[in-house]
Amino acid sequence: MRLLRRIISNTCLGIGGTCLILTLVLASEALLRNQTPADKKESTDAALGFLIIGVPGSLLGGWLAYGLRQDTQKQERDRLMQIFYQLVQQQQGVLSVMDFAIASGLSGDQAKAYLDEQANEFTANFQTGEDATVYYRFPTGAANLTASFNQNPQSEPISDQIADSI
Repeated sequence: MRLLRRIISNTCLGIGGTCLILTLVLASEALLRNQTPADKKESTDAALGFLIIGVPGSLLGGWLAYGLRQDTQKQERDRLMQIFYQLVQQQQGVLSVMDFAIASGLSGDQAKAYLDEQANEFTANFQTGEDATVYYRFPTGAANLTASFNQNPQSEPISDQIADSI
């Protein structure tokens, strides 16, 4: 389906663009050449015909190309989100730029920008390792539960814990 949309988009853009160029050629010929009124009318009518075909064809091709671009961007966002969530789970919320860059195939700058966005969204903390590597610490349910349990080792029913947190 995607291939068909791309073929139709390129065909419409090609035909539409060609018709628009022919419109300009015929219109300029009608204006610049000394022609009889009948020849001038014929050139003008042909230019108008190409214009009527060229504009909708170009618009349709552009619309299809724009939709394809939007689909591609959504697929990339979904792919990066899946990799991000998988890494957060595997590494218990602690990620470096290098970890994400390797897993996603992004450049270091792109991986850092993506992790910065996610850090803002999920209120992550930052840590600097002994080797001066910056680690993003994303909150995970298991990490928060462990931290909460370590701060309050007394056992109380889960319903009371939930009620206290609300």
